[in-house]
Amino acid sequence: MALRLAPMSEEDYQRFYNKSLQEYAYNQMKTGNWDAQNAVGMARNDLAEMLPQGLETPNAFLSNIINDAEEKIGMMWFYVDDGRPKKTAILLEFFLFPPFRGKGLELEALSTFEKGIHAIGVQRVELQVFGHQDEEIAMYTNNAYYKTMVLLAKDLD
Repeated sequence: MALRLAPMSEEDYQRFYNKSLQEYAYNQMKTGNWDAQNAVGMARNDLAEMLPQGLETPNAFLSNIINDAEEKIGMMWFYVDDGRPKKTAILLEFFLFPPFRGKGLELEALSTFEKGIHAIGVQRVELQVFGHQDEEIAMYTNNAYYKTMVLLAKDLD
């Protein structure tokens, strides 16, 4: 199966934004960074900073992942930073919708992404994964991604 990335519509973006907002808030709470009372507001503030112009934010690429049947099977958001020694894509969000998970499509989508950005001169990919997301960490490390920094925490309660 060949996958491709296609720009999101405004409707797609709203769906993406709502899902990302909730999951980002949840993950920040799960890691102990934010409390439940303020998490959604803090997530909203972070997303507003990262996507100040929504779909029109410069150097932000918000894409649907499309399969051979022209179905939207997932979404991806990345930012291209060409002000570094190596032109870098920062993968901020990547997910497949539940019916398409666990079928090997994650790796195919990642490969499609990598080939596409390499074709536009990107030389490096960076991403962040929350520490409790063991499956995601394994997927990336099993595909030649390596640690560049580790953030550790300890609660003293």
